[in-house]
Order: sequence, then structure tokens, then C-alpha cells
Amino acid sequence: MFFAVAKRYLVLFPVFVFVTVIIFTVIVPCSHPKDVMGYLHEIPVMLVGLGMFFKGFERLRKKYIIENIPTSKIRSVAMGLTEVAGTAQNKYPLYSPITRTGCVYYRFLVEKENKGNKGNTYWTVINQGESTNYFYIEDNTGKILVDPDGAEIILPPDYKYTELSGESAPGARKRYTEWYIRPGDAVYVLGTVKKFNDGIDSHREKLIERLRLLKSDSEMMKHVDTDKDGNVSPAEWDTARLNVEKNLLEEELAENKFDDDILIGKSEISRDFVISDRSEKDIAWELDFKGYFMVISGFLVAILVFASFLSRTGILRGGPLIPWEILYKRC
Repeated sequence: MFFAVAKRYLVLFPVFVFVTVIIFTVIVPCSHPKDVMGYLHEIPVMLVGLGMFFKGFERLRKKYIIENIPTSKIRSVAMGLTEVAGTAQNKYPLYSPITRTGCVYYRFLVEKENKGNKGNTYWTVINQGESTNYFYIEDNTGKILVDPDGAEIILPPDYKYTELSGESAPGARKRYTEWYIRPGDAVYVLGTVKKFNDGIDSHREKLIERLRLLKSDSEMMKHVDTDKDGNVSPAEWDTARLNVEKNLLEEELAENKFDDDILIGKSEISRDFVISDRSEKDIAWELDFKGYFMVISGFLVAILVFASFLSRTGILRGGPLIPWEILYKRC
């Protein structure tokens, strides 16, 4: 309730800032020359501060949800937003791209070192990605399929390596970072439980597709025509259809398909989807720390830059004025 009420009033803050910017840079005539470069810096920095501010509240909201949703046993999960914990298990074989580690999920980042005009170095991303393979989370009551696509993944790096200076040309060093969840690792998931496939509809679609392929195969249709009269009678077609459906059912049972009737993943409505190898307590602490840090930092940045903006327009006389030009001289 607190976050819902707070959000209702906090959304007015960026509106107030935006309206003020428009009024004092466009509408209200000023007797002093407008510092265009100052405005060009302060307006986007204000927006960044506001973005941090609201992102922090979003993290605090997520932390509140994590602490107030009880962890469910997988056998008794209900449809909708749910929290489960267990061990990760493969559905398909998967290996991380950098270290070739067997895993159920991976994320990787490759960066390249660059040199600026003044000899300073910085890193740019040249390749990154993550797996989207389904995997299982299992507890002592059962297992459920997890679709990691769109999740907020909270993991510490499992592999970090930076090339030494002599391993590559000057200014061309690379840095590799990899995160992964291995089979058997403890996993926490907050997400939406939903139907993966409606068993009846999925079975019907597969059956229709196989019958269509059968009809298009002239050689197979010769086997369907058991009396060899050149025509497939309704009785012959019914027999063929029953055989195709029997084979399909045997395949589905052999694949243990019915474990995959539901999955936990991202909802089209809720933004709350977290996967981590940490405990619920550790995740809540991290979200709490980062949330308050971003709220306080974003608020201070937005207020300071907004005060500088008002001073630059002449509205706030004697107020702080950020000397942006000094930053360029020091770079």
C-alpha cells in the first residue's frame, strides 16, 4: 500500500521539473544571456537523477514483494505470482560459451580496452548475451519448468579474466566475464506460474500436423490403402489416424511431457521476475541497499542540478551553479 500511494504522488515530481524547465527556458523572458551549454548538461542530468530515484523505489517495491510472498512447495504452486526455491536441473544440455561449463543458464560479457586521445583507457562492450533455454527447479515435492527469458538475474560473476598487456596488441586487450547456474545449484525464483501448453490443444495440433504430413506423402498413403484398390476409404483413414495418435501418445509419455504443463516465467502484466542463486534474505538485503542508495543519490543529484538550473536562469539568486566547463578542462 505504501509504495502504491508513494508512486501516485512521486510521478508528479518529474512533471513539475519538466514544466519548470519549459517555462524558464522557453516561455519566461530572461534579462541575462541564457547559458545554453549549462542547460544542455543540467536537463539530462536531472532526468538521470530522477531515473535513479524511481528505479530505487522500484527495487524497494520488489524487495517488499519478496519479503511478503511465502515460498511455495512446487507440488502446490498456484497460478499467478509465486516464489519457489530448490535446485536447478537441466531440461536440455547447455554449456557456457567462454569456459564451456555445463549449466542450466549463462550470461557472458566481452569487453575491449580502448585508448582515448589523452591516453586514458576505457572499456567498451563488443559482445554479450545470455541463454534462454528452459530448465527445471526441483524441491522435495516435485519440479517445475522455468523460462528465464526476461528475468532479472541476480548472480555474482563466476569467471573473470583480463588479458595481460603482452597477450594482444596495445590498446586491444579484452576482458571476459561469465555468470552461470550449474545443475544442482540452489536457485530462488520469483515469477508468474502459468500454463506452458494446454495439453489437449498441444496434442491436437501435433496430431493435425502429423496427419497433414501423412496425406502429403504418397508412399505412406499406399500403406494406408490396405485393400490396394487405389482409394483410401473412411474406415482405412480412421485406422491410420488411430495409429498416428497412438504413436504420438507413446512419444509424449516417453518424454514425460506432463511435467511441462505449467512453468514459471515472466508475466505480461507483472514486472516481477527474479532468478538468483542466493537466498531470499540475501536478495532482499541487496535490493534494500541498492534501492535506498539509488533513491537518496537520485534525489540529491536531481535537487542539486535543479538548483543549479534555477540559478542559471536567474530565478534562484545566489544559489549553487555547477561549473561544467571545469570538468572539460580536467578531462
